Amino acid sequence: VDEEDQMENVRAHLYVLSEDLEHLLKQIAQGSVETKKDEAEIAFLKELEKTIHSFKEDLAKVTSEIEKRSVTRRESAEKTRGAEREIREFYSALRAKQDEERDIALQLERFKFDEERIALREAVLQRECDALLVARAELASISLDGYEDVPPEDLKRRIERLRLKLEEIGGIDPLVVKEYQETESRHAFLVKEIEDLAHAAKGLKELLKELDDHIQNDFRAGFSKIKDEFHTYFRIIFGGGKASLQLVKETPRRADDEEFGIEGEGAGESEETEALAEEGVEISVELPRKRIKGLAMLSGGERALTSIALLFAITAVNPPPFLILDETDAALDEANTQRYAAILKELAKHTQLILVTHNRETMKSAGILYGVTMGDDGVSKLLSLKFEEAEVYTNR
Repeated sequence: VDEEDQMENVRAHLYVLSEDLEHLLKQIAQGSVETKKDEAEIAFLKELEKTIHSFKEDLAKVTSEIEKRSVTRRESAEKTRGAEREIREFYSALRAKQDEERDIALQLERFKFDEERIALREAVLQRECDALLVARAELASISLDGYEDVPPEDLKRRIERLRLKLEEIGGIDPLVVKEYQETESRHAFLVKEIEDLAHAAKGLKELLKELDDHIQNDFRAGFSKIKDEFHTYFRIIFGGGKASLQLVKETPRRADDEEFGIEGEGAGESEETEALAEEGVEISVELPRKRIKGLAMLSGGERALTSIALLFAITAVNPPPFLILDETDAALDEANTQRYAAILKELAKHTQLILVTHNRETMKSAGILYGVTMGDDGVSKLLSLKFEEAEVYTNR
């Protein structure tokens, strides 16, 4: 038996057959069954018992192999989930670094503002100090030579005027000198902080670039795998043909350009256009035995099958723990539904599937059916059925 999903059926049949054979042998041993038949028949029964025993041993070996492969599959799933966690951690680190970069940029703007304010205050203080020095030099240059013959009253009045002028000028306040020294120290500290912030911002930009490159590489690798799986599932569903995914960049057109037919020219406009370009995915398909290319020329059912193939391709590359499909086979005919059911069986080996469907062909591929019905009393009832148990019961 090569098919893993048929193992339970074979095991159930062998179990029933072994029980019947043991019961028959007990009846023969007790004499409740006539044994007048020829010895060839009895030998055949014994040979059949040996064969069944051999089948049981083979079945045990196959079951052991299936368990080993299940362990390997679980390890692969754990590695995949570990890689997903690492990618989520990368994304979290990227967002944290982006927030840190914004905070540093705000601090840098505040430091620049403080530096400009300190520079203005320093210039005002410097002008005041220069004015004080000039005034004191003028006062020091005044000589009493030539005032010997001046009357005392005039000299007194002149001294009073000079005293008033000195009071207006004022002396050098020690607080002003202290404030200047503190401002100079603050300015030097802010200059050092700005240099540290610039260095940190450079390191953050390098880290962001490294994270962007890592994310882009992972995305390209995953997209390449999805592209191959999409082609494979498309050929399985349609019985041939080609399907491909391609990354494209589209530039949104402005309303005034579309109205007047204006196209941008020049290096500046080309750079702006490149910055506004958005990356997307373009799907190209070729149906077998048809000259149809592109999604626009496909029918509703063919589009549904194409979308199902893309969904299964993404699921095959990164299998989720479970997948819910809500009437994805509604637009499919009987032949396409059979192909759809065959793919579901393959997909169920890696992912737990929950399907909502009204299609009988799809129901046949399920392991357990759940239905809701309403009786005469108007109360809804939930019914469940396991196909494996039903088959064992009907075979008995």
